[in-house]
Amino acid sequence: MLLTVQIPVLPHVLKFIAKKHPKEFKLSRRHNEGKVLIHMLRNQQEDARFDVALEKYTGTLDVKITLDRYKSRACNKITSRTIYDFNDFIDRIIKDEFIYYVDTLKEAGLELTMDQMVDGFMGRYFFDEDDITAFVLKQHYYRTKRPGRKKKKDISAVVVSHKMAA
Repeated sequence: MLLTVQIPVLPHVLKFIAKKHPKEFKLSRRHNEGKVLIHMLRNQQEDARFDVALEKYTGTLDVKITLDRYKSRACNKITSRTIYDFNDFIDRIIKDEFIYYVDTLKEAGLELTMDQMVDGFMGRYFFDEDDITAFVLKQHYYRTKRPGRKKKKDISAVVVSHKMAA
């Protein structure tokens, strides 16, 4: 028996998932969104700081889930922290997919302006400026792809020594 659990989401998160899963969104390990959501439901955290931000989640994602999983995952009470983390995860996927989209167009040799690429990406998922702005996508791209961006050096070990007084 399938039940429907409703999770509050941001409008652009709802549009993105609707494009990726056009029929219905089932809680499943067959896709990354489902894997992460299963993990988040299993390991929910309480954090009152996230309760105040719930009004910005104006969309509702209907998640189809079996009765056994519903009982074992504690889906009757989804915490505000889980809602925030899931939305943040999908938002990050959207921004990373924008980077791949732009890189693919550039590798294909298409000479498009950044504005044209942003419009194409936003049209692909039916985003409008109220969902996610072109400025946010461009800013993410330029921060990630900035030439000469220095990566943090990996520190493999730290050695601390001290001399004992004689």
